[in-house]
Amino acid sequence: MTFNAIQTCSSKCCDAKTCQLKANATCASGACCDWDTCTLRPRGRVCRAADGPCDVPETCSGSGEWCPSDDKVADGVDCAAGQAFCYKGQCRSSTAQCQRLFSSAARSADSECFTRLNVRSEYLYGHCHMRLTNLLVADSTTPTFSYLACAAQDAECGLQQCYQDTRPSSANRVTIGNTTCYTLPNIDLSSSGLRSPSLVPDGAKCGTNSMCVNSTCTPLSTVRACRSCPNCGANGVLTTGSVCFCKTGFGPPNCSTVGCGGSVTSPLTCSGPVATTATPTRAWTTATIDSTTTTGTTATTDTTTTTGTTATTGTTATTGTTAPLAQLPPLAQLPPLTKHLFCKDSHSVPTME
Repeated sequence: MTFNAIQTCSSKCCDAKTCQLKANATCASGACCDWDTCTLRPRGRVCRAADGPCDVPETCSGSGEWCPSDDKVADGVDCAAGQAFCYKGQCRSSTAQCQRLFSSAARSADSECFTRLNVRSEYLYGHCHMRLTNLLVADSTTPTFSYLACAAQDAECGLQQCYQDTRPSSANRVTIGNTTCYTLPNIDLSSSGLRSPSLVPDGAKCGTNSMCVNSTCTPLSTVRACRSCPNCGANGVLTTGSVCFCKTGFGPPNCSTVGCGGSVTSPLTCSGPVATTATPTRAWTTATIDSTTTTGTTATTDTTTTTGTTATTGTTATTGTTAPLAQLPPLAQLPPLTKHLFCKDSHSVPTME
């Protein structure tokens, strides 16, 4: 048994003179070591709880002091009642993003807001990407950006379009006939490797059997591509570690037999009697996980947005203000749109505020 001398020689499980484990100790560090008794925690004891519907708990093996590496539900498993898919351990729907930006009363806007506005190249109201066009220099020149329109098939993955009954104080508003759309200006977080909270989040549902990834509507078949993954059936979910995490009552490796749940790397302990038979399995690509979407949550540190002034191409705009119509590209410059994009109100013209 080895351990970090600097961190553990002061532990009561160690002999500080020799920096070795005491005679009756089997461990001195790690989440799976009971520091009161200096013994290993039992197999199946949770050492890292699940953090959200796209995470799974990790448990002790019973033979080592360290918690297994952090595993997540595999990308492409549906969550948020079918409105999103797990992506990098997160479940973020378009409506949940609106609630993070505005309030618990907000929701994703009607599809017309996305299909009519995100195919534009407009800072405040619709686009898919932003690109830095100059660099910050010593004379404090304000950086400027250009804004790239979404391809028609990616419109649901661009600037987040939201709606609520009362106008949010920080929002920009567009009306298309009887449809109202609220947005926040895009924030450049590329230097930190984060995605702007003003954009539709990765993992949000778009199109048919597709999800947003980096402002592109991506087929689930691409996201879920896995050559040697097990079939977890209806009784478990695939994880990023390419193992099945089984529901209580079913056992790894494939969740097709009775058991206490968990995976081969993080088995769970039984809290009561288990079923005597297992139900038939089906393909993992349709598996769901038990999840509850919480509304009204606050933004986390990686997606926190601030209101105030934001740089645009050669100008400075403040969120919530009215943009002069002259700043917007003429509707004649809109890329050609197919008829189905206008089926709700084919003659309405966007009004921007």
